[in-house]
Amino acid sequence: MIWRGTTNDGSVSEFERFAARQLVEAGAADVRAIAAEHNVHLVRLSTTSLFWMRFDDDVDERGRATLLAVEAALNRLWYVAWAAEAADGGVGMLHAFDQHFCAQAAQGALREASRIAGRIAAAEGADNPHRTVGGASGQRGGAWDVMTRFAAICERTRFPFRLEYRFDVDVASGAMAVRFAVPTPAMFPATRLEAPGWQDARARRPAHAAAYAVRLAGLLAQAAFASSVRITAVDLTAHEGALDGRPVLSLGFERTPFVMGAQPALRDGRCDDPALDDDPLALLHILRPARHAVAFAADRGLAAIEPLPLNPAFAANRVPLWRDGRPLPEALRPLLRADTAAELDVMHDDAAVGSDDVRAIVEDNEDSPLVGSVQLEAALAQLGEIGLDGQGRLPLYCGQPAMRLLVSLNPAESPDTAIPGIEQTPASERRYWKIPDAVYDAHLWLGRFAHRSGEHERAVAEAVQCLTLAPTTPRSYVELAVRHAEQDQYAQAADVLVRGLRVATLEQDYVYMYYRLAYALWQTGRHNQAVACYTLVTDCANEALADTAREELGELRRQTDDARPPMARAEAEQVLRAAGIPVAPTEAATETLARAAIGLIDAGFPLAAADAVWLVGRHTGGSDVLGALPPSLRLGVADAPQPD
Repeated sequence: MIWRGTTNDGSVSEFERFAARQLVEAGAADVRAIAAEHNVHLVRLSTTSLFWMRFDDDVDERGRATLLAVEAALNRLWYVAWAAEAADGGVGMLHAFDQHFCAQAAQGALREASRIAGRIAAAEGADNPHRTVGGASGQRGGAWDVMTRFAAICERTRFPFRLEYRFDVDVASGAMAVRFAVPTPAMFPATRLEAPGWQDARARRPAHAAAYAVRLAGLLAQAAFASSVRITAVDLTAHEGALDGRPVLSLGFERTPFVMGAQPALRDGRCDDPALDDDPLALLHILRPARHAVAFAADRGLAAIEPLPLNPAFAANRVPLWRDGRPLPEALRPLLRADTAAELDVMHDDAAVGSDDVRAIVEDNEDSPLVGSVQLEAALAQLGEIGLDGQGRLPLYCGQPAMRLLVSLNPAESPDTAIPGIEQTPASERRYWKIPDAVYDAHLWLGRFAHRSGEHERAVAEAVQCLTLAPTTPRSYVELAVRHAEQDQYAQAADVLVRGLRVATLEQDYVYMYYRLAYALWQTGRHNQAVACYTLVTDCANEALADTAREELGELRRQTDDARPPMARAEAEQVLRAAGIPVAPTEAATETLARAAIGLIDAGFPLAAADAVWLVGRHTGGSDVLGALPPSLRLGVADAPQPD
């Protein structure tokens, strides 16, 4: 497109010349060099039809700015195509329009607040399809309802530049805070087509960027108030270039003055005036925020500022989980098997012996399993007895935060895995304490060392201990199944894996479990079920595992003279269900995660729900709305923690 648009060929259309100018000014020539060192992919979003550049997180600041500028240039061309379709009855014959038409459409997209404000207004009061997810529903007007409404508006609305944002909500106080990124001046067009012709606009770009930031702040404020009548105040802070960029604008709005003043101005076109592109201060006077922190430089661009202070309610809901002693709602306690938020933590570990210590023992004794076992036993002795604590709580290890929310589904409960002293406690009243990570790791490797030493009974016993301590961690089931398979006890291996599939929610976990289960079923003569398990593995994201599964599936079918056409995924799932083998992630696991996550968010515990929301989003159709929530749940609008 650049080559054609910059030649003297008389057949080149005005649109092609306009497109070439936009891409050249954005720095499209540098994309090839960036793509040579990083993964860069261009996609179209199904929700908005806009272009989106996917690229590695380690792209440097300059490269990121170039990619986002090119992305924005491509989207301006999409706005031109959209305008062409509107002008010629939906045909969209771009070659029939001159550069003045193209420039009017592209430049107008940068200031067209009224169109976006109209879309936001249309969403206000509409049903929220995300209030009920995975079989669980949030309270109408509760935090989950408000957050999904706001995220849906942001994800489904077309903005001329990429919208990156995080936000926080406290429904009780009616407060919302939004942290959002705004484009740098260099991401704006370097030239503008005006009455005399193409004009150099580089000196005006700081003002253009500032005007866009003010308009965007107003629109996001409208989205915040549209998400619920319970939101009465919103504070918004813009960061230049990225969410971790310097803060350059901080505006606060109160609901009634905004609805009476700023919102009509956004909707009736007053903020669309081209003259305001060079006068961001005038835009600020139109919106009239209740509070603000803003500083304009000599070029009318935005200078660094100190953001407005946050409502204290946000910090109260973001105490680190391990020391959050707030009581959980009574309705959630039986589901979560916990009475306080701190009991849901599985990540904080300050024990005298850590996972790194266990790893060091293992690495030092790869060829000396007996010595390694002695050292691991010493580590366990240092950590003390692991059983019921002083409050009668069960010991628990979870590999991931979401696994802690699944304890009510515990499929490992059996006489072999029972903790002495717990037999008389009703399941819904059982509570747990987090064991040191090193305890689980030590038992895991004691079992592996025992296997290497030929001590099968000890190896199985250690694997059972891992399952007892970690009944919602899929690795525990795999470990025990492997110990059985090593002794050709394939029926026992299959039984363990089938139980584990009931709580497996991460794709890499359940895909590998199906792979191990397929071979166990093959060896026990359950060939059709084995084919079904292999089928589920062959289309997984792990290409190496998928290739291995295809090879083993081919060998199975040759040995059994199976000449049928390849089994489709739907048929494979039907075969498994008919045999009583769970199709992971199960509906019960997804619903449990959804109930826990939504309930926690509505109750003011966003940190405890972030991982579960991500998983539920993956398992209920990959909703862009649910996918957008976890960063906000984890961080709110605070600065992201810096790596050590």
